[in-house]
Amino acid sequence: MKGMRVGPSGCAALHLLACCPRMPTGVVARLLRMRHTRSAAQLLLRLRTAGLARYETAKPGPVVGARGVRLWTLTAAGHELVDRRGLAPSEEAGGLMPYGRPARRPDTERQRDTPMLVVAYRLLGHVVREMDWPVRVAAWEHPWIRTLAHAEIGRERHVRLPAAAVLVQDNLEGTQPRGLLLLPDVGTLPVASYQPVLHRLIALRLAANVSQPDEPFLVVGVAVAVGLAARVAAWQTLLQQVARQAGERPLRARVFAWPDGMAVAGNQERALGDQADQVLGLVARHPLLERQQLAVLLDVSEARAGQLVRRLTAVGWIRSFKAADVPPEALGPRPGRPRRLSLVELTPTGRREVARRLLLPASVAARHHGLLGNDASTRQFSRHFAHTLGANAVVVAFILTARRIAQRSGDEALEEWRSAAACAHGRFRPDGYGCYRREGARFGFFLEFDRGTEKAREYAAKLDAYCRYRESPAAKRAYAGFPTLLVVTTSGAAEARFASQAHLVQQRHGGSPLSIFLTTTSHIDACPEGVLGPIWRSAADPWAAEPVRICWLPRLRGQQRLDSAGADYRQVPTGRTL
Repeated sequence: MKGMRVGPSGCAALHLLACCPRMPTGVVARLLRMRHTRSAAQLLLRLRTAGLARYETAKPGPVVGARGVRLWTLTAAGHELVDRRGLAPSEEAGGLMPYGRPARRPDTERQRDTPMLVVAYRLLGHVVREMDWPVRVAAWEHPWIRTLAHAEIGRERHVRLPAAAVLVQDNLEGTQPRGLLLLPDVGTLPVASYQPVLHRLIALRLAANVSQPDEPFLVVGVAVAVGLAARVAAWQTLLQQVARQAGERPLRARVFAWPDGMAVAGNQERALGDQADQVLGLVARHPLLERQQLAVLLDVSEARAGQLVRRLTAVGWIRSFKAADVPPEALGPRPGRPRRLSLVELTPTGRREVARRLLLPASVAARHHGLLGNDASTRQFSRHFAHTLGANAVVVAFILTARRIAQRSGDEALEEWRSAAACAHGRFRPDGYGCYRREGARFGFFLEFDRGTEKAREYAAKLDAYCRYRESPAAKRAYAGFPTLLVVTTSGAAEARFASQAHLVQQRHGGSPLSIFLTTTSHIDACPEGVLGPIWRSAADPWAAEPVRICWLPRLRGQQRLDSAGADYRQVPTGRTL
């Protein structure tokens, strides 16, 4: 180390790591304005050889990008050299952080929210790269937490954001440092759930008496795969709405689409994670999936699905589901071929791991994504064992039938599947949401699976919740046009009761009727085209003895009919013959 010469690029890298510990290689390249990430990697490896820097390898998970990333930090010798050469961040720069210094400095060595750290750094790198003039990072804080005293009740509240930074323009004296509050939106939470933190930012601005020119800039990078423009518009609407409710001017903010925020260049093919990561995500979002269903969802053989399950079980993230009292009808026995269920669920450790990968606290992830993993939630969920099995099987039947049609006639797939917890809103609680793609057109639907155990008044209450939600601002923000309601029942009598209640609810609420299609599991089994065949009846004529049954999706010109048995909503074939 004594004989090593540290040039301007090395000094810039040392200064950057002194300000921003545990920084990914790709972000170092962006902030140093290098053309290629490999140039930054070579520079950092030279500093590592000299004993000035070290790295740790982290795998942030499928939301951020499955490939491991190197997080770089200065060594003790690196800190000593930085102090000796005057490259360390100044104390004055720390005081320029938005709304002053933190009450307590975060311990970077004990931080475990690596996925959010990586995403926040990538957002900072994107902002710096998009600027028209060269800037350097003078201060960095992850997470950014400030305390806000409530004058009326005397309690303290905390305002928390993923990160904050101070940027200073290079080679220009007298420029005003720019404070940034960084908020990456990776799509794991509804936009409306950010409303409390925006209110607290306005309250913090009032308490600090910050003028508009000195107000820090809130940067929201929206990095979602589906509905990017709609989500950006929802953020802009929310910022205006929060300002109106507070009676204040809007926050200084910039909301922009950031489609490449989740994966660095060259990692797009692996951005969704490997198969084990996908299994963990499926088990987390959709409880009580069978191993055969996991094989269908991943499009792998049942043997491969078993290997993935055993791999995650060995790590301690999932386990076999044990139900003390499983209703016999939930198993869907068939003559001469009894069914065995092989269900899996999250462990408490897996629940925490999934929440970390979703970049959320465990309690928030459980509320918005329905994560199980503890004994209390499992016991409560097992009461609806048969209902959940039936709803899962209907969605899997959609996937199976779509693949078979796609093999014959082109572009066809179930593009999205949200769990009941992910699409619930107050009393509005469907059993799931799906988005079906047919030849480039997309058709959204809510799913209701009914085992015929509810009374007419319960159907009416459920449909009333649909009508109220459809007219709410939340539905208009979440969906471009209200999705169709698909109701699958286990008996014709339950189907008729639901249809009559839908007709009566429409008479009470008026306006345009809900788009509702109903069918039974027996019709799904009997139709060669399964859930996509002419098995659905509308609620327009609920008292018809023999209702007309149609396809709920428009049939394409020249589309072939399936000539083999439709996908059984209860059974899942094995292997790759889908």
